[in-house]
Amino acid sequence: GPAEMSEHLRYLARHSRTPLMCMPNAGLPVLTKDGAHFPLGPEGLADAQEAFVTDYGLSLVGGCCGTTPEHLRQVVDRARDLTPAVREPRPEPGAASLYQTVPFRQDTSYLAIGERTNANGSKKFREAMLEARWDDCVEMARDQIREGAHMLDLCVDYVGRDGVADMEELAGRFATASTLPIVLDSTELPVLRAG
Repeated sequence: GPAEMSEHLRYLARHSRTPLMCMPNAGLPVLTKDGAHFPLGPEGLADAQEAFVTDYGLSLVGGCCGTTPEHLRQVVDRARDLTPAVREPRPEPGAASLYQTVPFRQDTSYLAIGERTNANGSKKFREAMLEARWDDCVEMARDQIREGAHMLDLCVDYVGRDGVADMEELAGRFATASTLPIVLDSTELPVLRAG
């Protein structure tokens, strides 16, 4: 629903250079014995979309699950004569995972990249990788998160190994088991592509 999207739109309006659009559900669904019920009425959706246009500069509005023709009629009537807020986005360079972004400019004095998930620099990681102990590799990544790393180095380069297969296995696991961005580290382009 629009209430859940507001903070995301505020962030995007401040940082994204691309045009923004928002098509929220008619509120957060409530599961009932008859199925999902969307509690936000047409006027509430129109209010939210008006604020999104005037506060965040959205260029396209609409509705998704739970919206009815009446919801959309009120949104169109309200948004038709609105002038979108002027946006002056200031993108912030950084790296992102599925869960968070880490700006390259840090308040701390350094950007800590956890190197213990590098087969060339960590014997423990290399041995776990060679023995296909993937859960152990993931735990080593999590240890670095707990120790304060900002990003995780992932290097699977090791002579005689199928680096593409190792990278596919570990990058997939790290992307969902870790909240940190991953620095793909390899001298082989196919391995980087696999990551």
